[in-house]
Amino acid sequence: MLFPPSADPPAAEKIFHKRTNMKKICLFMMLFCIVFTLQSYGKSAGKKNAKAESIKMEYVDSGEDLIKYRDLLSASLRGGVFDKNKSNLGNLDKEPEYNAKEPLYGKIVTGIGWQKAIPMVLDKSDKSSAEYDIIRIDSNDNGDLTDDEPVPISATGERQKPYEAYFDIMVEHSDKNQYKRKVYMSLSSMVNNVVYFTYKIVSYNQGEINIDGETYNAALYDGDSDGVYNYSSAIFLIWKRGETVSRDNEIKASLIISFKNKLYSLTFNAPGDEIKWGHYSGAAGTFKYELDYGKLSAKFEYLELFYQPTSSIITFKRPDTAEIRLPAGAYYVTNSVISLEDGADKKMNVTIYRYKAFSVNDNKTTELKFGQPFNMAVDIPQNKAKYSGGEEIEFKESIIGASGEIYKLTSLKGKEEAERLKFTFEDKNGNKITEAKTRFG
Repeated sequence: MLFPPSADPPAAEKIFHKRTNMKKICLFMMLFCIVFTLQSYGKSAGKKNAKAESIKMEYVDSGEDLIKYRDLLSASLRGGVFDKNKSNLGNLDKEPEYNAKEPLYGKIVTGIGWQKAIPMVLDKSDKSSAEYDIIRIDSNDNGDLTDDEPVPISATGERQKPYEAYFDIMVEHSDKNQYKRKVYMSLSSMVNNVVYFTYKIVSYNQGEINIDGETYNAALYDGDSDGVYNYSSAIFLIWKRGETVSRDNEIKASLIISFKNKLYSLTFNAPGDEIKWGHYSGAAGTFKYELDYGKLSAKFEYLELFYQPTSSIITFKRPDTAEIRLPAGAYYVTNSVISLEDGADKKMNVTIYRYKAFSVNDNKTTELKFGQPFNMAVDIPQNKAKYSGGEEIEFKESIIGASGEIYKLTSLKGKEEAERLKFTFEDKNGNKITEAKTRFG
C-alpha cells in the first residue's frame, strides 16, 4: 500500500516501523559489541603475547672465553674409543693412505637423537712418528676423509687427560640444514691398542639482552653435546658485563624463563644465531613453599618445575624467596635439591625426584609444604617377590615427605655417619617374619 508523503501511516504500520527501527538499533548494537569485543581481545592477546625483541647471536668457537667455559659449564661429556675395529667408520666413500701401520678407528655421534655417526681415524702425521699425533675426521660430512685437514693432538701434561684436540664438525638440525660446531676432545694414553676419549660441544652463540633497562650478556650453549639447540637440553646463560661467569648463571632453556623472580619468554632458531626475548605477560600466579625439616635449616639449592601446558622445564638456582611468580597452569616438581644444615659443619643434600601435580591459578597463591612428617615406602618388584629361607629379597625404599614428595640420593657431609635403617618384614596378616638392617647408612 502506498501513501502520499504528507499522509500518516495507519497504527499497524507505525508499530511495524517502530519494530523495524528497533531491529536496526539492535543490529547496530550487536555490531558495535562484536567490534568492541574483537578490539578488546586483540588488546588482551597483544598483552599476553607481548612482542619479543629479536636479538642476533654471534657464533663463538675460539678465544679465552671458550677455554674458560669449556670445563666450567655443565654440558654433558660423551665418550668413545679408538681401536682396530674398522666397522666404527661406517660408510666412508674415500679414505687416504694412512701413515700408521695400524690406524685406530672411532666415531662421535651427533644430531637429533644422536643418530648421526661421524667417522674418525687416529693416525700419525709421518710414517716415522713414534706416537699417534693426528685425528682424521670427516668434518664436512661428505663421506670423504681425503679432503679434510688432519687435526693435531696436543699433550696437556695432565695425568687424567694427557692429550686433547679441537676440531669442527657439521651437524644437521631440525630444519634439515647443517651448522658448524666446535668439539673439544680429551684422549687417554694408549693401552693394548685402545685409546679412550671424551668430547663435548664447546662452541656457543652469544649476544646482549636488555632487562629492565640494564644490558646483560646472554649465551646459548649445547647442554648434551649433540650439536643441536633444543628445549630439552640447551643451556641459557645470563650475566652482567664484567661479571665472572659461573654455573650459577646457567638457566635451563625454556619457552618461559624466570629471572630475578620475573617471567620472560625465550625462543631461538635452529642454528642458535637468533633469539627472541621479552616479558611474559600472560596469566600468572604465585607458588609459595615451606620447608620443614625440624631443627635443620633448609633451602633449595636447585628447584625444577615441569610446566605441563608447554611441556617445558622452569628452573631456579638457590631462589632467594619462598614466593615465586609462575605462569598459570599445572606443574610437577622434579629433580630438585634441598640443602640441610645443622649449624655444626654438617650438611646433607636431599633430592626430590617426583611429586604429585599441583596447579597455579591466575592472580592466586598456591602453597605447598615439603619435609616432615616422613614416611617410608618399600617396593618389591614383582619378579623379585619370590623368596625362601636363606635367599635374598631385592626391594627399593623411598622416603616420602609431608606433601607426598619422594626423596632420593641423600648425601651426608660431616664426621658422623648416618644410622643404618631398620626394617621389619611382616606377612599379609601382620605377623612378623624377620628384621633386617641396611648394609650402609
